[in-house]
Amino acid sequence: MTLDPQAYLSHYSALFLNDLTDQIPKIIYLNHEQKQKALGDALLETEIPQEQIDDAFSRPQRISKNIVEYDQNSSLCLLNGMGDGKVGIVVRQVPPKLTVRVSDLERTLLDCAVSPYYAGGVFQVRDAFTRAAERLSVNKLIAYLRKMKYRYPFHQVIGFYLEASGAYKDKQLALLDAFPRKRKFYLMHGIEKAKFSERWQLYYPEGL
Repeated sequence: MTLDPQAYLSHYSALFLNDLTDQIPKIIYLNHEQKQKALGDALLETEIPQEQIDDAFSRPQRISKNIVEYDQNSSLCLLNGMGDGKVGIVVRQVPPKLTVRVSDLERTLLDCAVSPYYAGGVFQVRDAFTRAAERLSVNKLIAYLRKMKYRYPFHQVIGFYLEASGAYKDKQLALLDAFPRKRKFYLMHGIEKAKFSERWQLYYPEGL
């Protein structure tokens, strides 16, 4: 953490620290937020042409090249996340005597849903949503989603994960159902064999 006093552990590292996976990540993800920018209207009002979405998600996800080997068993990856005022970032004590900054449960699930590559993939993210069911505040997750004002309709991704996990109540899913679905969207980049969820207007990998 001394590399950047304002950075925080995120994605797969945060999944581990929030007890959302039994896997021990081999890559430590440290997120450095870029300078916060004015993003305009709320994310749900953003109008992105369907063709632009299709083109962007037909390609592999761009991944950070800021990665170095830490020791024989692990690496360190520095991510340059968008500036969002450190929504959902907390300070936590890690045994025996380490103090770290890390994304909380709701922010971790949101980050992993947006960038599953850094979280072990979409199946790992689905399993994390399942494991979080007794602790997750869907209302808080939605509040974070609104504050961060994504250009893309990631509310459709969140709704899909909640349903696919099979661990959430209808009234919780209804909170995401209330969001408009103006565009078809994608669970991840570069899906080769895709299925389509009518409810969430979302393409997702076969087998999920």
